[in-house]
Amino acid sequence: MHNAIRDQFNPPWPEAERAGVLNQQGHLQWNSASLEEHPLHWKWSAVIPAHNEGRTIAQVLQAVQELPLDQIIVVVNGSIDDTKAVAERYGCRVLEYDSVLGHDIGRALGAKSAIEADAEAVLFMDADIIVRSHELFPFLSGVERGLDVALNDVSRLTLFNPQHPVNIAKAYLNWVLGRSDLGYSSMTGIPHALSRKAIEAIGCAPLAVPPLAHAKAVLAGLSVGVAGPVDVVARNRIHGVDSRFSSGQLEHIILGDHLEALAYLVSIRGVRGGFTDGERERSRLGPFEARPPGSLASAPATRAVVPHGWAQKLKSSGSDPHPKQR
Repeated sequence: MHNAIRDQFNPPWPEAERAGVLNQQGHLQWNSASLEEHPLHWKWSAVIPAHNEGRTIAQVLQAVQELPLDQIIVVVNGSIDDTKAVAERYGCRVLEYDSVLGHDIGRALGAKSAIEADAEAVLFMDADIIVRSHELFPFLSGVERGLDVALNDVSRLTLFNPQHPVNIAKAYLNWVLGRSDLGYSSMTGIPHALSRKAIEAIGCAPLAVPPLAHAKAVLAGLSVGVAGPVDVVARNRIHGVDSRFSSGQLEHIILGDHLEALAYLVSIRGVRGGFTDGERERSRLGPFEARPPGSLASAPATRAVVPHGWAQKLKSSGSDPHPKQR
């Protein structure tokens, strides 16, 4: 798998190997000479949604600011702590919403803002998971070297719990998309980075439903691959009782997101997602049973294309579609 990923990049990977910036798994690592040997040239933005993340956002921003970014966009939504003040102190561009936007809406809004500011690529982070700058560099470098979508390689993180429903959903989606080589890696997890080409092909709104965005990227023929391994599981802060989602609720959201992605796949490749039906003579079952249940013939195709509930979430939050900017 890693050799296939390497072949997509330019200049050739042997040059990078001689420079000593590839680890044994084939991932690009950032050492003290990396920026000199492999400088970045694009106009980069980072997007970090944040809801009451005053405890961790300073450490997140410290790491991100060590990267050669043009701007850092923090989407502060429904926060009652000092999240906004910390982001402003670090010189970030703040998009402020008074109400909680809902899962991953901030990611989509931040991407829209970045594209409007002429970003050539965007790094996506969470405000509650501290990732060191040398771990983030491979995602930026991976995009500049040819990837449109640079994903976190979580293969090692799933070894101890491969049967978790979310892991099964990630792997299954990749398998039916014809990208079993991606394993459990997905735009559902952070960090990941997207080129402007990818964001324009996917659209900003679908980024609010990461598996849908992932499916659109693969089906659009974009270059999707892993850039580096970051252990986000061990660092994922466990929220207190004021968290908006229990683990079960969040699990249901993510599983529903994967169903949206599968619905989009069906809308593009047909009711069987491009898989053969073999030699079944369904016509012998009668005119009403000839098509599988839930055939697109009786369902509007547009439901699979537009992220369900995206506009409604914004409306129900009472948020101004044009947020206050700092």
